[in-house]
Amino acid sequence: MKNPTTPAAPDEATMRRLVRYAATSARLATGGRNDFRIPLMVADQWSRTGSCVLSVRTLADQFGTTRRTVCKSLNRLERAGLIRQVGRTAGGRRILEPVLQVASDGH
Repeated sequence: MKNPTTPAAPDEATMRRLVRYAATSARLATGGRNDFRIPLMVADQWSRTGSCVLSVRTLADQFGTTRRTVCKSLNRLERAGLIRQVGRTAGGRRILEPVLQVASDGH
């Protein structure tokens, strides 16, 4: 039986980019409170596991809103260039990643 391995912690440069990303996304995500929360959740899960799979239903339950509202937020964030969809799971969930370049492009 194999021992599970823990993903490596992000290096210092990546951590600095994540902090700048959080500040930039807070400034650019003006659609509502969910638009502020989602990029941080994407960046957090991505930094810990290397990918981010968020359930729209789970997010809606967590935020006390509808799935439609969460989908609108995800679409706005993708159009704003804060997150990008890189695929879908077999179950249809979006696989997302943060667009860290927005923090260094001087937005």
